[in-house]
Formats: sequence, C-alpha cells, structure tokens
Amino acid sequence: MSHRFERDPAQLLDSPYVDFDRVFGTSRKPARHDRDARSPARSGNRPRTQKTADDTGRISYGTVHYDGLAYLVLPDGDSGLDLPRLCRAAAERSGLTRYGAPGLPTSYVALDPSSALAEVCFHVLNDCCRGAEPIRCAVYQLRVRGRFADLHGRERRHPELIADDYRVTQRLGHRVRATRSLHGLLYPSARSNGFCLAAFSDHVFCSSRFVDFVSLRVQSDRAVRLCATGSVHWRLLNRDELRRTA
Repeated sequence: MSHRFERDPAQLLDSPYVDFDRVFGTSRKPARHDRDARSPARSGNRPRTQKTADDTGRISYGTVHYDGLAYLVLPDGDSGLDLPRLCRAAAERSGLTRYGAPGLPTSYVALDPSSALAEVCFHVLNDCCRGAEPIRCAVYQLRVRGRFADLHGRERRHPELIADDYRVTQRLGHRVRATRSLHGLLYPSARSNGFCLAAFSDHVFCSSRFVDFVSLRVQSDRAVRLCATGSVHWRLLNRDELRRTA
C-alpha cells in the first residue's frame, strides 16, 4: 500500500499573497491508495511505502520514498537565499528538537504551507516576547527527494509522537539515524493536521524558490497575529488552534 499526500496546489504558489482562510482551513490527511508501481520520478507526490518495525517493537514505521514539494517558513528569512544557505538556515536550531539534537543537524519542512506556518507560529509564541516588533518570515517551496521513515497514522496509537515531551521522538530519531539507509522521518505535525519531514541531510533538497513574506506579531502568550505581504489585515491565531485534531 502507498500513501497519496493530498494538498491544494494553489496554496501560496500562484498568488503573491497568503490566503489565510485557505491556508489554515485546508490541511488534509493522507488517503490510502493501491500500490503505485511507477518510478519515483513519475510518481510525483505518491510515496511508495514498506512496513518496518523499530527495534523496541512499540512503534512501527514504514519506509517511504518521497519525491515532491515541501514548504519552509524562516523567521527573518531573506528572499535571496540560495539552496545551500537555505539548507544551513533550516538546520540552525539550538538545543533539542523533536528528532534532532546538538551536533545532529536536522532540517524541518512541511508538506503543506498551513503546517509550515502553524509550526512556526507555535515556536514564535514560546520564544518571543509580547509587544515585540513584527517578525518578517520568508516562505519557501522546496523540492525533496529521499527515503524516509514513515510515521503516518502512528500518532493515533502513540500520542507521544505529537507530545511536547520529546523523549520518545528523540529515541526514535536516533534509531532511524542508525539505519544509515534513511534520510529522515515523515511524521504527523503536532501543530496542524498536516505532515512534516525531518531531514538528516541537506542532500534531500534538490531545489528551492522563494514564495512570499508573512509577518507575525505576538499578541500574548496565548495568541499570535499574522499578516500577509501587501495586506493591512492581521489574523489572530490562538495557541489552542495550534494542535492536531485528527
């Protein structure tokens, strides 16, 4: 069996502005389809999966060849970043992350722009002070090609995969790295109903292009405001909205 990762291709791609009603209202879950026997280059965003078990027996994962698009939102990003600098910026995070650790660079991207924005909004709420100047974030579209551990659907039986405590995902990340045959993990976003990729190597990123700027402003410890380029309207997003519901 294989997963088709569905999203609206018009989100952020063909418009100079971010339509937040669409971006935050159209995250979709993957749907199951029959095995696609075509090559990865022809399969597009249809990853082929093979079930594997991790060495604890508690959390099983598939292996998926993903050849498709992903999205990255970088606070204080620059529209002129080329791919090597973009990869370095994506991996520059301090401390522990969900699947990364100091000395183990991990780049995080999302399979749809709504998940990319939701992830950044959550961390901005945690890291920035209320009343600070708006943060201008750059949105990028990247082409990704690689073989990943596939955690699609595992969060239903293992909610620790989307918890704020990273101990379980840290151990899982170390086990996946140890295989040396996988480039990272495809995992459920904890901040939206979408999916993300944690990449252990920047070699999975084939190309990139700048899409747009988005401004974020911390309203309180419970809410952040967003504004698209060229707009004067700020949308309020509450912390309670930044969680997986399906």
